[in-house]
Amino acid sequence: MKRFGIILFFSSVMIAFPLTTYAYLDPGTGSYIIQVIAGAILVGGAGIVYSWNSLKAKIAGLFSGKDKKAEEKKSR
Repeated sequence: MKRFGIILFFSSVMIAFPLTTYAYLDPGTGSYIIQVIAGAILVGGAGIVYSWNSLKAKIAGLFSGKDKKAEEKKSR
């Protein structure tokens, strides 16, 4: 497992810092990258808020002190 980590590290360094590059990134590409990052942050934030509210509702239901089945029987 340790050998795999070493190979992965050196492979990622070689990909991140190549010796020669033959590429051109125009200004539109930079704008697109910024939009993708902003979208990912917004979607991640919305997911966290949704999960947090769901967790709060479940915990509030556990500690509410009311038995739902007993309430249903009373209402009948």
